[in-house]
Amino acid sequence: MISLLLTLIIIGVIVYLVGMIPMDARILQLIRVVAIIIAVLIVLQAFGVIGGPAPLVRSGRVHLP
Repeated sequence: MISLLLTLIIIGVIVYLVGMIPMDARILQLIRVVAIIIAVLIVLQAFGVIGGPAPLVRSGRVHLP
């Protein structure tokens, strides 16, 4: 849970810092929307609503798709 909180804080700081760069307003809005989508996906994955990538190593054996 702490890693989820840290990840969201880092995303927020990055969005804040990008907002300080003088750019066109449309580009900044696009960056904010992408960051929000990424944050929502991270939260959904953390709570198990959506699955993440399947691990390649299970119980010491490598499983290739």
